[in-house]
Order: sequence, then structure tokens, then C-alpha cells
Amino acid sequence: MRQVEIEWVGIGRKVTVNLEETKNPGLCDLLWESLPYNSIQNHALVSGHHLYHLAPMVKLVYAQAKTREDRTKSPYGTVFLSHLQHLAVKYGDLTEYLSAAAVGQVIPEHLPVLKRAGAEIWDAVYQSKKVIEVRV
Repeated sequence: MRQVEIEWVGIGRKVTVNLEETKNPGLCDLLWESLPYNSIQNHALVSGHHLYHLAPMVKLVYAQAKTREDRTKSPYGTVFLSHLQHLAVKYGDLTEYLSAAAVGQVIPEHLPVLKRAGAEIWDAVYQSKKVIEVRV
């Protein structure tokens, strides 16, 4: 099983993601081939506990997902790729239905770290305006 680390520079948080290659093997390969990369972390403003950043994968614009799922029903820690060139991570409840292509799952022991990172990133986006770099 391949694993990916997501690290949020400046807040000292890092999680490990197991790639779920049976769901979307082509997208997992695309992610793997694009590593490593850096981006700027964002947080959803109205749909709930959802992190996303621009992933430098031009092929995501037209890549086809093998499976898609209702992200509101996906477990916390699910990692998604989208045709908008986003890598997104669900860390809590979501209020907006949107089907998405899951490519991984944060390992269970890192879910508390993910939740803390989400709260700190929310504060950066909503309050402090601190830029949070993400390394994948």
C-alpha cells in the first residue's frame, strides 16, 4: 500500500494518508507521479469541515474517476481529488452534497491531528489571515 504525507508548514501538523487504489487507481497514480509538491492551504467557507488546495496536476482537469461518492457520507479523513485541480480532505461534518473521487484515507491515529490542523487552518483563513503552506 502506498502512503502520502500531508504536512502543514507553520502550524507543525502532519498526517499520513493510505492511498485507496481500488477506488480510483488512475487518480492515485496521477497523485503519486506528481509528488512531491507544495501549495497554499484553503478551507471551505460555507460547506463545513473541509480543507482543499490547488494541486499541480493539469491532467486532473480531464482525468476520469472510476468511482465517486457523496462526500457528506464519507468518513472523516477521506482525501479527494477533483477536476478543479483540488486535493481536498474532509475532517468533520459537511453540509453541502457534492460527489467526489476519493483517493485516500488519513490513518486512524492521525485523525486527532487532522482535526486540530483543520481548526488552525480555519482560524488562519477566517481570522488571522496567516498563509499556511501545505507539502504533499
